[in-house]
Parts: sequence; structure tokens; C-alpha cells
Amino acid sequence: MKTCPQCGATLKDDALFCAECGAKLEGAGETSKVAEATEAPEATEASETPEATEAPATATASESEETPASSVTQGNLFETAKAKAKATASEVASEAAHGAKDIKSGKRPNKKALGIAGAAIAVVAVIVAVAIFVMSAGNVPDDVVRQSVQGSHLVQSGAVSSQYTDSTPYELKEFKVDKQEDYQFSSADERQLVKNWYGTDQMRVVTSSGKIANESFETTFTVESCFTKQNDQWLEIGSPEVVSKTTVPLKGVSSMDQLSNNANVSYSDFSSTFDESNGSYASTATQKVTYTYWFAADTATDTQTFVFDASSGWKAQGDATASDQQTNWTLNGKTFEVSANDQQGSSWSYTKSRSGQIVFGETADGMQSATYTYAWTPTDGASNQYNTYSAVSLEGTASGELVHEFGNGSFTLELNDAEHAVTINCNSSGTSTVAGSGKMQTMKVGITTNATYHTYTGFGASREDKLKDTGLTYNEKA
Repeated sequence: MKTCPQCGATLKDDALFCAECGAKLEGAGETSKVAEATEAPEATEASETPEATEAPATATASESEETPASSVTQGNLFETAKAKAKATASEVASEAAHGAKDIKSGKRPNKKALGIAGAAIAVVAVIVAVAIFVMSAGNVPDDVVRQSVQGSHLVQSGAVSSQYTDSTPYELKEFKVDKQEDYQFSSADERQLVKNWYGTDQMRVVTSSGKIANESFETTFTVESCFTKQNDQWLEIGSPEVVSKTTVPLKGVSSMDQLSNNANVSYSDFSSTFDESNGSYASTATQKVTYTYWFAADTATDTQTFVFDASSGWKAQGDATASDQQTNWTLNGKTFEVSANDQQGSSWSYTKSRSGQIVFGETADGMQSATYTYAWTPTDGASNQYNTYSAVSLEGTASGELVHEFGNGSFTLELNDAEHAVTINCNSSGTSTVAGSGKMQTMKVGITTNATYHTYTGFGASREDKLKDTGLTYNEKA
């Protein structure tokens, strides 16, 4: 063991640079001259400019500090890489940003990115996150390659969208290693840069193929993986890259787009077909949609056609169509009531009270029947010399046509009683809070009658006013 003369850190006997402060140690002078090992024109220019090759750490120190040393957790391999990164010649500093970007994104190193010193520590941290180690003495073992592919995004998430299918897990049904070959370096300079970066220049490119499937899709694939060897251990770099893939569906869609986000809607009775013709796939799905309201239930059958796209999965063709629309009314037996006292008059005022009830009967062919009562009563003192107010009390049976838009939570109804010349207009309006009952359904009601409630006689003129009452709120009886 030896000690760094600048920061006092304890280092191994064969260390060339301090892993803590980056200081060059005794005997490390030849290591930093990477340019002498290359035949590339850039290296020649570097060798003619001593300032570019003799600055051991300043070219990359600020970038190295961006990734804390605590993120390097795999021992001497990464400590060595960190020290060598500080010693790499400044002529490659201009490539640092591009190299770091590729590696951080999980890509296999390219020809220029392999040894960029400025991003070396950050790259080491990324590699640690995806590392797979195993003892080996030749090719990368098949089970190591298989483990790499098994954990890839392709196997974990599949090759196409599961938007219209059940997201069941994929399994690796078939797998084989097709070939392995050494990574082909373009120059001695590149080989040296790789060695600076990973601490080794042993790299293997492995091509493998197989088949994955879940309940909905089957994908045949070929992928390419890259490994380096360090102390008889294989280290995967990045993630397997998909070279080719072919996906086919195994069944039709298992869900449709929801046609409404209405809280009252529900879906049931889903079914789909699965059709294949000359390598093309289609699926037609149907389901029952139901909108449930306090006054009715709307039902219909929705139909949607899908075609399969090998790159993205099932795609909907146009909009879903609705058929067999029906409204099943549930008003029969529901009772609504009103009870109110209001001020009436202008030059003098009096109080009038209103009370009434509507009881819905059966619905047949969209026509609704109901019985009703209605009473309008003025208080004592309402009448005077010229004005006479009379109480009105009505009751009878009325019927009318229900008007409702499919999938809409409201309706209107005009009830007519021809015998008593009464028209009652009902408009479903929502809910209100009723003392002792809580929230109840409501209707806005207006009543037009032929009953006289006010007579005026004065100054030689006379007039009779017929009772018409609007804006009444009827609450459903619990």
C-alpha cells in the first residue's frame, strides 16, 4: 500500500493516480500519453501539442465531479476507471458530451463514445445499475445472455401496445444464442480509449433470437447484446438492442374504448371475433352499454372494428356504432310533492299557499300516466272592495309523452287533463335537501288551469284571471 502525497489517501501499490484527488503518482508519467498508441491523425496532432497531453486532470475534473464517488460501488474496477478518466488526454474532451449522452441513455458505446473521459464516472454508475456478473473463461455463457434478454424491455413489456387487450405477462418461449464475436476496434487509439473507460479491452457482441408470448400476442425477435470481461467476469453494457421483431395476435381484442366517462354508465356482455386473411388480422367487438338514472335505464349495443398493426398492436377503425337503443322507464309508483307559502300582491300584499302531489303510473310506448292534486289558497284579507280571491282545488288523471335524449340524465313531460282543462309541465332538475329525508330527486313544475282564482270589479270594469303557477319545486316523496 502507498499514500497519496497530496491528500493522504491510502492506495494500492500498483495505483497510478489517486482515486480521491486525481493526483498523478510516482511512475505514472507514461500512462497519460494515450496519443502515442494511436495511428489516427488526431493523435498525431495531440502529440505535437504537449499542453494537450500533459495536463492530467484539468480537462475533465469539473465533469467528473458531477457524479459523486459514492455512486461507484463495484470495487477496484470502477476506482481504476475513475482514476484513468482523470488522466485521459485532453484531445478527446470535445467528444465527452456525446459519449455521456449515449451511455446514459442505455445505448451500446459507439466508435467515438467508448473512451470519453469526461463522462467516465457517470458512465460507470450507469453500468453498475445494469451489470450482470458471472464467472466464465471463453464466450459469454448462454444463461447469462438469456438472463440479459429476460430482463429487457422487450420481454417485460412486449413489442406492441396492450391498449385493447389484457396486460398479461410475457414469457420467453424460445431462446438461442446465434453467434458471438469480438468487438471490432477501428484503431489502436479506440482500443486504448476502451481500456481507459472500462479497465479492459475485451468486448463481445452476442446475437440471440427467440420468441415471447402472452395471452394476446406472440413476437419472434433477434437482439444484440454487448459484454466486457473483467477479472474473468462478464459485465453487460447497456441493454439488448432489438435487431428485428415480428408480432402476430393470438386472439381478438378483449376491451373497447369507453364511450362515456359518465358515472351512470356501465358495460357488460363483451365479445369479440378474431379473423385472419392472407396475414392480415381484424377483430370486431360488441358490448352492452347501460346508462342508469333514477327515472329510466338506457341500453344499447356498441360495435367497434379493429385491425392489427404489427408495429403498434390493435387499432380502432372509426367510431363505435350504437344499435338497439332502448329506454326502460322506471317512474311508475314514484310520488312528488310541493308545499309552499309565498307573498302575493303589489299595492297590498297577502299570503298564498300552494300544495300538490303527482303520482306517476305506468309508461306505455313513451306515454306516461299520472294522477295529481293541486290546491291554491289565499289567506284571509286578500280580497277587498274591487278584488276577490278564490281558493282553487284540482285533482284528476293526466297523461303525456316523455321526451328524453338517450344517455342524457334528464327528461321533460307535459301531462294533460282534458276533462278539467289542466296542463302540468314537468322538468327533471336534479336533487335538493329535504328536512328529515336528506337529498331527494326534484322536478320543476308549472301548472296552467282554466280555474278562476281572481275577479276584479271596479270603475265600471270587470276581469277574471285564470290560475297559472310556475317555478314550483316538487320533491320526491321518500
